[in-house]
Amino acid sequence: MMGYRQYLTLRTTLWLWHSGCVYHILELLMVAQSKVIGKNKGYLMITDQKLNKKTKQLIAYLIDKHAVATVTSIVKLCYLSDLVYYQTNKEQISDLQYIRWHYGPYDAKISQYLFELVNEGVVDSEVAFTNDGNEYFRYFLKDKEYDYSLLSAKELDAINSLLNSLVGYGAKGLIQVAYKTKPMSAIKATIGGKEGMGLVLDLAAK
Repeated sequence: MMGYRQYLTLRTTLWLWHSGCVYHILELLMVAQSKVIGKNKGYLMITDQKLNKKTKQLIAYLIDKHAVATVTSIVKLCYLSDLVYYQTNKEQISDLQYIRWHYGPYDAKISQYLFELVNEGVVDSEVAFTNDGNEYFRYFLKDKEYDYSLLSAKELDAINSLLNSLVGYGAKGLIQVAYKTKPMSAIKATIGGKEGMGLVLDLAAK
């Protein structure tokens, strides 16, 4: 019988795929073939790819600090955090590589990070609904003692400054902000358009 975490993982993947990311078909296969490792841990092996610990910490931090943490808002906040930090330090905080996708900057690895954080018990999620009845997943930090030691004080200052400037912004507002950034403007991307679809975004764009 499929356990709750397996069920939740499958539903999340189906939702992401339905949102336009064909990449997640592969993840459905991974979940179907996954094995529980550790008798009392209940972890799922979603992928053999080793995920970057610092990026996991960034995602968990953003989930904890943002009021409504959805897949869309999380990936946009990762992008904006990396972009702001890159502008002054010429390096990203995360290992994500953003492409121009249907709702702006995106990296399919975000789902792998979320799955691992959920399976490790760091993050949990719940089903919520928009005003017009559409279903989405909302994430929240479960482990309040989670370690952020890989994020430097300088990086946290940049992240917190960004978050303070975006208080009250939901997914739609963050998408609008992302589309106004220089990497998106450089490829002339517009909301609802298909300009530069699939192109890797250049954080150094001016």
